[in-house]
Amino acid sequence: MFFVFTPGIIPGPEGGVLEEINPERFDAMAAVGGAFPWPAGEKRRFDEGHRLFAWCREGTPRCFGWITDCSSFPLGELGRTGIFGPSRLIWDCVTPAPERGKGYYAGMLRAMLAGAPGTRFVIYCTEENTPSWRGILKAGFRPWVRARVYRVGSSVKLLDRSLGPFRLEPIP
Repeated sequence: MFFVFTPGIIPGPEGGVLEEINPERFDAMAAVGGAFPWPAGEKRRFDEGHRLFAWCREGTPRCFGWITDCSSFPLGELGRTGIFGPSRLIWDCVTPAPERGKGYYAGMLRAMLAGAPGTRFVIYCTEENTPSWRGILKAGFRPWVRARVYRVGSSVKLLDRSLGPFRLEPIP
C-alpha cells in the first residue's frame, strides 16, 4: 500500500529530535550491532543518493528511516518498480522491538515532513504491517494506491485519484 502526504498543518514531533546519519556514523552503528537494523554492506545506499535518518530521544536512536528524492522506486516485495512522479520517498523504516508502541515512528515521520515543508512525500508499507500503517496514518498520510502482484500479473488500484497518478512496471 502506498500513502501520500500533501502539505498542510503538521503536528509537532513528540519529545525527540530527527538526526541525519552520515556514512561514518552508520559504520560505527553497524559495527556495534545491537538494535541497529542494517549490516555494514548497506552503506552503499549513501553512494546511491539515499539519506538515513534516526528519531532520537535522550540521545539514543529509537527508530530509523531512509529518504530518497525520486519519481520511481524498485519495490523488492512486489518485484516491480512503482512510478509516481517527483516526490520524497520514505522507505525501509525500522523501529527496534524494544522501542515499538511508543509513538517514535509517527514522531519520526512528522519530523521528516516538518523538515521539508511544501514537499510531496510518499511512503510504502506492506498490507500485512498493521503497526506501520497506524504510525503512517497517525503522522498524517492518506492511503493512495493498493498495489498487488500475483503469480501472473499485477493490479494497481488508485484509492484517491486526487493524489496523483501511479503505475507499476517490471524492475529493469
